[in-house]
Amino acid sequence: IFPCTIKGKIENRDDLRINSDGLTVIIEIRFDKPTLFNMASLGSRTVILNFTPFPSQYEDYKVIAPGVVWYRKEENFGRFKLRVNYLEIDATKDFEAVPAFSKKGIGSLERLTEMVKEEGGIAGVNGNYFDPLAGFPIGIVVRNGKVLSIPYGGRPMLVETFSGDYYIVSTSAEVNVKLKDRFLLVKAMNNPSKSNCVVYTHEYSKPIPKRENYVYFVVERGKVISRSYVEKAPKDGYVVAVSKDLERYVEDVSVGDESSIYLDLGTFPFAVKNAVEGGPRILEGGKIIEYIEEEKMRYGGGIIVKRAPRTVVATKPPSKLVFMVIDGYQLKSSGLTFEELADFLLKKGYIDAMCLDGGSSSVMVVEGRVVNNPPRGSEPRISVGIVIKKKSWR
Repeated sequence: IFPCTIKGKIENRDDLRINSDGLTVIIEIRFDKPTLFNMASLGSRTVILNFTPFPSQYEDYKVIAPGVVWYRKEENFGRFKLRVNYLEIDATKDFEAVPAFSKKGIGSLERLTEMVKEEGGIAGVNGNYFDPLAGFPIGIVVRNGKVLSIPYGGRPMLVETFSGDYYIVSTSAEVNVKLKDRFLLVKAMNNPSKSNCVVYTHEYSKPIPKRENYVYFVVERGKVISRSYVEKAPKDGYVVAVSKDLERYVEDVSVGDESSIYLDLGTFPFAVKNAVEGGPRILEGGKIIEYIEEEKMRYGGGIIVKRAPRTVVATKPPSKLVFMVIDGYQLKSSGLTFEELADFLLKKGYIDAMCLDGGSSSVMVVEGRVVNNPPRGSEPRISVGIVIKKKSWR
């Protein structure tokens, strides 16, 4: 409260603390349950604060940073009970959603709590689908403008642009690498694929596979610095592994030639700062997607028809990004099928929405602790997390 003159003694108690420097006053009130308030000013000398409890379905609620709110609700959907954790980010404020990996690198699994801690974040959810045995992400990952994994099967992606806007994008996408004046379609990135054009970045956690029928180009700071095998890509570059059947296209590429990587998102017009891939897509323009049957075909039957835990990302006007983790496989929270989830989200008033990896991978972390109930009783190890942290203004 500013300005304010204190006359008389200030008294503090456990649930009420008042501090003053003679000019301003800070009033801190602690409640034992989530509480709403509004403030009414009466004249120049009186301020009234009105406090009301949240509706009973809120189990917990906390503003964890300016523009970042977490809350948990018990909800009913038809005859089913649901326990849902929400993480809402105001995109106009100082926090963003950033893809994160194990500190060992891409291809290693890690708990989300460790990813959030390593990134200096305040919260997070699980991200891409992944190969549970090899640990490699499935689908596109872009971090701070750097492509780290390529698109898969036309699935939707959550994209942040360099202006700080978020989009859920469903479009044809591909990654190309330029060597000298030749463009090659990248068939795999940061995994031990035997495709004819594979790119490895410094983030790859394992030694680059050495194969006799491949030629290797080492690129650093946009220039080819070597045409020989290396076990690890440079920090400011990458390694391009090209199989013998494509070698004739790059046989005259030499040390000193230029190289770059291009992400093509078809009709999407903006440069991509951060991106993760998931699916299925659920809402587009405030409606259930018109191509729902086609979308179902992109995924295994279990993802669509089973009632399961779900991790979801949605956009909400005017500038909210909302992550949800819906518990499942439990008496207190059954989870949802794909079509049930579509109806559930439509009633929430979201504009666009898509699933991230779900099932036993569904997890949300807030301030260093897991806030949902993972179905296996312990925090899962995942390939890609989405961490909420202070914006980088690259």
